[in-house]
Amino acid sequence: MAAMIDPQAGAILDRSCQDCHSTNTRWPWYSRVAPVSWIVSRDVSRGRAKLDFSQWAGRPHSDNERMEICDAVSDGSMPLRAYTVLHRSARLSPQDVSLICDWATARDESVPSLKTSGANPADILTSPNNVRRSKPKGSQ
Repeated sequence: MAAMIDPQAGAILDRSCQDCHSTNTRWPWYSRVAPVSWIVSRDVSRGRAKLDFSQWAGRPHSDNERMEICDAVSDGSMPLRAYTVLHRSARLSPQDVSLICDWATARDESVPSLKTSGANPADILTSPNNVRRSKPKGSQ
């Protein structure tokens, strides 16, 4: 994933997000023991359905899609607390959040947007008119 986007933000997203938001999931031993396996499998399925970085480079993105990632890491809803309890390296520092949000607000002309791709507007997660950047946790 890091090769597909800004290298610094990509490295953070690889470390903290790819287990649930890509096909590169590293399945720990406890993911093979019921009933925990059911919970882990459900969470990964939901994560991939919402956002799959494995398909990031091969499809257009709405103007708001990156901002949703920024919002999720800024408000602390991602990565999930239950995940970071067991995977401490996935925790995001304020600097990590800032780098992700800087990437989210940067214009990347090499990546097609929905406006230029002719993609179905129904694929847009939220209205581009509602784009907001949340402040990272702990910032003033």
